[in-house]
Amino acid sequence: MGVGIVHRKLSTVLDRQRVSQKPNIYSFGIVLLELVTGKDPICASLNDEEGVDLPRWVRSVASQEWTSEVLDLELLRCEYHEDMMLSFLELAFSCTTEDPDMRPSISEVVLMIKELY
Repeated sequence: MGVGIVHRKLSTVLDRQRVSQKPNIYSFGIVLLELVTGKDPICASLNDEEGVDLPRWVRSVASQEWTSEVLDLELLRCEYHEDMMLSFLELAFSCTTEDPDMRPSISEVVLMIKELY
């Protein structure tokens, strides 16, 4: 993992002047991305270099409308899951946005998940 990525993630967690749940929201977003994509959070196979973080890779691929490359093929076998997977992907995007202030609160995340069912 690149030094810049580690520094950015740690600075969010270690910012002692602003105690918030935003780092936990980010971590939850990473877990969602792992579930929806079936990939590790930092995967060297996503990039020829030393690796790229999962949120950045998913955003770059999804922005090119290659969602079938992003979503876990095992989950795509059940065709009714695709819409739900895309909804969870959108939730994961909002949870892993770079700006912690733009991430949803835990109550907003819970509400979004309830709306999916």
